[in-house]
Amino acid sequence: MGKAVVWVERRLMFKHAASDVQEFTRPEDSLLRAVDPQTGEYIPSLEEAVEMAEQEAQRAATAEAEVARLRRLLDQASQRNS
Repeated sequence: MGKAVVWVERRLMFKHAASDVQEFTRPEDSLLRAVDPQTGEYIPSLEEAVEMAEQEAQRAATAEAEVARLRRLLDQASQRNS
């Protein structure tokens, strides 16, 4: 295989890799952010994912407390009607 053919193959491989990077990343400020190709949304960084998980845990705890409160109210209403 000649040097020119190898150079063309490498150039095509680089061009293909570069288009893959563009497909799965998007610039944000001075960084490239990973993008979900199906939704087009940014994939959260580790810090963002931890923050989202903490917020979700807080939301779940609040919902569980509300469910417990409503059950107590139902139990009280049920006992009054008995």
